[in-house]
Amino acid sequence: MAGLMNGKDGGRFDPQGTATRAELAAVLRRLEQLLASRELKQGWTRNARGQWMYYENDAPVTGVREIAGASYTFDGEGVTTDVPRNLHYCTYTVQAGGSLWLVAERLGCSLSELERLNNRNRFTLVHPGDALRVPEK
Repeated sequence: MAGLMNGKDGGRFDPQGTATRAELAAVLRRLEQLLASRELKQGWTRNARGQWMYYENDAPVTGVREIAGASYTFDGEGVTTDVPRNLHYCTYTVQAGGSLWLVAERLGCSLSELERLNNRNRFTLVHPGDALRVPEK
């Protein structure tokens, strides 16, 4: 799902099989790249209860704030009752072997944008043919 492992010939997984040093090195390199590219929370997102929050530099915004020409009021935890305006998106159909990570990389958007637009987190499974909302560029 995270794109760390590609499987054997034909994309098959062999959980009881052995891995070569080269295969293990490739998995560790992908893991290191994934951890190094971890993003700070930025922009609009929904919390676990589905409430809207706005982050700047990994911290929730509180109080009254103007964002993209609209005024929003956030409580002490960073939650607003307002629905964000000016969130433009289009759709993207997931291809075989796709994941939110790969979609973000392919389209040049952030994982946090995909999470916000689709009300999913980066560990959610996506399947070929799923339609995802993606930021309009």
